[in-house]
Amino acid sequence: MRSRALVWGRRLVLGGAGLSAGAYTGFYLWVRSYDPGTAGPPRHARVLVDETGQLIDPELRHVPQWQVYRRLLHLILLYLPLALTYPIAVLSESLTAIWQSTFLRTVQYSGPAFIKLAQWLATRRDLLDPSTRTMLAKLFDQVDAHSIEYTLEVIGKELGNPYEIFEWIEPQSVGSGSIGQVHKAKLKDGPLVAVKVCHPLVRERIALDFHVLNLCARFCDWAIPSIRWVMLPHMAISWTTHLAQQIDLRIEAENLEFFLQNFKGCDTDRFATFPTPIKGLATAHVLVETFVEDATTASDEYLRSLPQELRTHLAEVGMDTYMKFLLRDNWLHGDLHPGNIMIQNKPSPGKKWPVVTLVDCGLCQDLSEEEVEVSRLVLQAFAYWNDRQLTEALWRMGSGRRQRPEVDFEKVNATFRDVFDYYRPCKGDDSAIVGRLLEATFDAVRVHKLQLEPGYTSLLFGVLVQENFIMTLDGNFNIIKRVVPWLAGQGIMTSGMVKNYTDKLPAFLFPKHEDRKSELGPELEKMGLLRAESGNHHVSWDEERKGETNENWKRGILEARP
Repeated sequence: MRSRALVWGRRLVLGGAGLSAGAYTGFYLWVRSYDPGTAGPPRHARVLVDETGQLIDPELRHVPQWQVYRRLLHLILLYLPLALTYPIAVLSESLTAIWQSTFLRTVQYSGPAFIKLAQWLATRRDLLDPSTRTMLAKLFDQVDAHSIEYTLEVIGKELGNPYEIFEWIEPQSVGSGSIGQVHKAKLKDGPLVAVKVCHPLVRERIALDFHVLNLCARFCDWAIPSIRWVMLPHMAISWTTHLAQQIDLRIEAENLEFFLQNFKGCDTDRFATFPTPIKGLATAHVLVETFVEDATTASDEYLRSLPQELRTHLAEVGMDTYMKFLLRDNWLHGDLHPGNIMIQNKPSPGKKWPVVTLVDCGLCQDLSEEEVEVSRLVLQAFAYWNDRQLTEALWRMGSGRRQRPEVDFEKVNATFRDVFDYYRPCKGDDSAIVGRLLEATFDAVRVHKLQLEPGYTSLLFGVLVQENFIMTLDGNFNIIKRVVPWLAGQGIMTSGMVKNYTDKLPAFLFPKHEDRKSELGPELEKMGLLRAESGNHHVSWDEERKGETNENWKRGILEARP
């Protein structure tokens, strides 16, 4: 009898161990099917701007004060007529079209700093209406180009005789941005390449606008006490630090090498890829990299033409790539907009899907150890629905890891508790919930006037921009479900995450939460925290296009599959 008990005991132990090992193996393989577990060595952005917001480069550092005030007066004269004529322009469509065209020309004429600002605003669905974003989106690839003669002149000064380096260079640029433009070319006895050349005097104009921007920020901070909590001078320095990375194309070449190392071995059906810089052909004003052949930029018009199946796949690639940036590499592409996303027109041989390539990698953001820790606290707070942990994380995002004395921690926490209680009963397949929580978080920061260090602000805005892009591609995309394996790989796993990931488990396994939407809704709406609830904030393109699809494109994709 005793021996039989021992036998059964051993069987139970061995069976439990086997089940545990099998479950662990299955869990590991499940996580690795999303997260490849690869990451390169840490990388830190170069220090290009000092504590006053001025470029360290001695050639660009010293700008006469009279030039700064002349530039400021010039900008006032440029934009004042637009401000005065706007009330008249909105009276008719024809006048609006003329005003918008004039506005875009004015932004282009204002220089690269203002073009970059307009491009950033074009990605902000939460700030601007669709018509305004469509207007600003033209600046992604419709910036005025310089002449081919100037391109050849710069190549000659920086690299040597262009006719000895290239077999040919197309005179017409394939794209022109705020900093420079790109020409298609072919190396002698080499592959097709993209030749990026900075616009004339772009470094000098950016250096001057840095002085103007910092001057305006300090003046507004002094003249308007009610906005001092925003820390405009500090934000201006952060913006100039961010933009300064693009004035030296050697930095972009280094960033490309780093991205390629981080994504080495990753499946291009799952992750985005990057161009390869050509060794020895990168200077401050010129960069030569592999050309992305047979590809189209991810403009609104192009993405609308794609079949729903492909748009869903692009959303998955975007989500997984960003999660690897954030959770694995601590190194993010800081300028993700449609103009910098290239999509192959058909899959490569042996591939199921077209390759997605991210270009223009001059702007990148590295995360310090403190930023990594706080970012993961925020992710955990959303995963656990922990309002207090989110409040504590935001508290640490302030200057000196604290907030102003007049900000009440408990009041802020009470706001987040109400927001979480409002959204907690939402179903796991409510695809818009992530965006609504993020927007409510930003609105709560604004309502309570919390100070956020610019690095954290850029990080949170980047997440929101990514969420907006994904939900625009596929209004039914479940971001929570896609993020769960990445969080699980970081040791973050809760019953709520399991519930969001699958609806096949019985409901009694999960805690029930009281539905307080009717109780909390009016108060949160009064505080301005339910902007997304006023309508369908994430309108899918299927609805906008009334079911229209590009059947020829879809047929080409299906025929190209192995």
